[in-house]
Amino acid sequence: MRRWWHRAIASLRPEADLAPLVDHAPGMTLAEVLRRFWPRLRPLRWWLALAMLLLAAAPAIEVVEILLFQRLVDDVLVPAEWQPLVVLALLYIYLA
Repeated sequence: MRRWWHRAIASLRPEADLAPLVDHAPGMTLAEVLRRFWPRLRPLRWWLALAMLLLAAAPAIEVVEILLFQRLVDDVLVPAEWQPLVVLALLYIYLA
């Protein structure tokens, strides 16, 4: 059983390339990457900050949508009261 497992794992590894088209690039640290690309990104730093803010806001919006669905089930569907449906629908459309 162990021999089969080792053969299966070995078959997933890529074979060594004896004649590569390009050489391997040297590894870079995060500081080196920032030092290299920051002069090009500096004029766009406010757009970059906005993108990071929106990227962080997307999961928060998804959490709020899930909580709205919970409210829909608990306040509208289970008790069969349709009054809160309009408010929940408008909030969901606003978030979308």
